[in-house]
Amino acid sequence: MTAGVTGEENAPRRTPATPNLARLPVGRVPRITSHPRHTLTHFNLGLALARLGRIQDARRHYQAAVDLDPSFQPARRALEDAPG
Repeated sequence: MTAGVTGEENAPRRTPATPNLARLPVGRVPRITSHPRHTLTHFNLGLALARLGRIQDARRHYQAAVDLDPSFQPARRALEDAPG
């Protein structure tokens, strides 16, 4: 038996890919940078902003998603459903 060998030293380190929005203080949104042509990124950012009550910001990202892919129905529906 080798002393001090547990296998943990070879395990991959786990780091979160994105911040957990639920743990952020109210009113704080992480700076999210992405390629401007990613439809899903704009749509998901719109969803997160809408949950934070930032409806106009959410609408801008839904619109960006629709502009990039006019056939993307989830973004079209979210844009239609968002007040304003």
